[in-house]
Amino acid sequence: MIKKNVKILLGIEFLIAVYMIATLARSEYNSNQIERYIVQLESENMQIVQENEELRADFEYYTSPQYREKMAKQNQGKVNPGEKVLVLLDEKNEIGEDSEQSLVPDKVFEHKNLPQWKKWLKYFTRIDV
Repeated sequence: MIKKNVKILLGIEFLIAVYMIATLARSEYNSNQIERYIVQLESENMQIVQENEELRADFEYYTSPQYREKMAKQNQGKVNPGEKVLVLLDEKNEIGEDSEQSLVPDKVFEHKNLPQWKKWLKYFTRIDV
């Protein structure tokens, strides 16, 4: 009878050990899943922070006085006092009758058929008084 009770007790202890091992394995698996999820979220967070910094730099650039000045010069043809505008026309770009020829000085058309190196030579060797 004592042998039978020992076998039952060992059986119960074995079941408890199996249950504890299964619980521990499940806990470790869940812990690893959570760790992977945290690593993924940290990676996404770093990417968002980097994008945020890039957008902040873009915002600062586009709201800067230098950008406004550049756009005014580029789109509206404005210049600061003392600055001179240099207009280089490509041989393929021809100004038609319907375009705004009044924005381009007449001297530009005088040099239209010259090679590019002569245009630059004339630009750098001219003397303005």
